[in-house]
Amino acid sequence: MTAITSFKDVARQENNIGHLKLAPGVSIPEGALVGVNAQGLATNAAESTADKVVGVAASPAGAGLGKTADHVQFWTYGVITVNAAFSAKQSDVAAYVKVKDNQTVDKVTLPADAGKECGRIVEVLSSSKIRIALKTV
Repeated sequence: MTAITSFKDVARQENNIGHLKLAPGVSIPEGALVGVNAQGLATNAAESTADKVVGVAASPAGAGLGKTADHVQFWTYGVITVNAAFSAKQSDVAAYVKVKDNQTVDKVTLPADAGKECGRIVEVLSSSKIRIALKTV
């Protein structure tokens, strides 16, 4: 390849909304944490070393939710409210979290959880509800 010397359409877009093909048989509700499996397909985020969180579903996707589309649309960043799998306290603000299921997170324990971070706590609403700033792949 050689360097370009004139205009090239690179199909640039903002990185706040993503679209990903659904894994077979998967339905993802709006507001669910979205994971990507080893095959590169969208799933409900789950505690798994093979899945990475890519965002939070912007709309429902999948036949199980009455949708015919085979893709999910998701927000790639922002602050969202999630359930805490631990007893959250104010001193947890700024701590990193990892996904437990598609609506629940747990605190990251290093070095065991290195690379599993899906967000950082920015507000504690109660011992079981927190707000996180998404950190996606």
